[in-house]
Parts: sequence; structure tokens; C-alpha cells
Amino acid sequence: MRMSLLGAIVVLLAACAGADQPRPPSGTGNFPSTAEKAASLTDDEAKEYATELAKERVVAICGESRGLAAQMTCARDEIFRGFDTTGEAQRHCDADAPIKDLLQCAVLGSFGYEIALAADLPQAADYNWQDPKAALKETVASLAKAQTDVCMESSLAEIEPCMVRGFGAAFSLTEQQVAACTDTSASGDSIDCLLRVFLVHRFESAVARMGPGEGQRA
Repeated sequence: MRMSLLGAIVVLLAACAGADQPRPPSGTGNFPSTAEKAASLTDDEAKEYATELAKERVVAICGESRGLAAQMTCARDEIFRGFDTTGEAQRHCDADAPIKDLLQCAVLGSFGYEIALAADLPQAADYNWQDPKAALKETVASLAKAQTDVCMESSLAEIEPCMVRGFGAAFSLTEQQVAACTDTSASGDSIDCLLRVFLVHRFESAVARMGPGEGQRA
């Protein structure tokens, strides 16, 4: 299973550090909804979309803050507001860490922890926030093993559909999103697709929670 999308997440704010004015969107808003489009994107297209979407949102919110320190404090707060849906990232991540380390912890950590919770995996009880990138990979691998164990009880023809349904449920995807990723010829391709849709969808949801307004967390 490919995990190439994960490497891009940790650089999504690379251009924010020197920003002093909000930038206009670069066209990422032209993408249709996740269910309609994300399944057909390549890994690189999904990576670019998710990265630009989050980066532009943070720059728009924090770009007018005076001084680099104020911008980075604002960016840190928006990262937690957008990605930390459980509050666990704020408990375990060092808020004063360099931005790359903070992103690794808050973004990758939250993604993996959400999956572990949804799938009731052992990792949820003692999640490795010290190495969130490794923890996310371990969580997906654990999910794959758990789903394989379950689906091997199915008939031969049902193993691949069973795997796809199981991953879709663990990623909290809709039936439409799962159907868009279904490829009966290779479950690995379908699962890669589900992971891609999950990441894009979570970035979209995180961006919606950033900044003032209805999506802001208390």
C-alpha cells in the first residue's frame, strides 16, 4: 500500500512562514466534491490539492499578523483548530516545537488516532504521539491485518469487496465514496484510493474548521 501522500502533509505550511499578506486562491477551489473527484485524482494531484487548500487557508487567516512570531503562533493555533478533532493532539504535541514537528504531530497524529478509534484498534489505547508518522503507518498496517483476518472468513469472491468495505468504514467514508474507489481487479488499488479520499476529505474538513465562524471549535 502506498503512503506517498503522507510525506507532503508535513510541508503544507512551508510558504506561510514568510507570508505578510493573504494570497488569492490558485484554483484549488475548482475541484468538485471529494466523493465526485478525489477517487479519480492521482496521488500527486491529491497531494497538491490538499497542500494548497490548507496552506492558502492558513495564509489567508494568519498572513496579516504582524511579525513572523505572530504568524507562526496563529498558524499553530489554526492547525490545532482544524486537525485536532479529539483534543488529543493538544495534549500530546509540543505547541512550541518547530512547525515541521508540530505538523507531524498534530496532522499525522490526528489522522492515525482517528483511524485507530474508528476501527477500535489496539493503537488507540496507547497511541505513539512521539513518532506520529510511524504511528500512522503502523495503524494502517494494523487495520489491514485486522481486515484481512475478518475477510478471510468470506468466500473467495467476497474477500476483496470485504476489504474495501472494511477500510471505508474505518475511514468513515460514505457509500458513494467507497463505490467510487471500488476496483474488483485489485484491492490494493482500491485501498490506496480510499486512503487518498480519506486524506483529501480530512483536509477539506480541517480547512472548514479553521478561522472564525461556525466551524470554529470552542
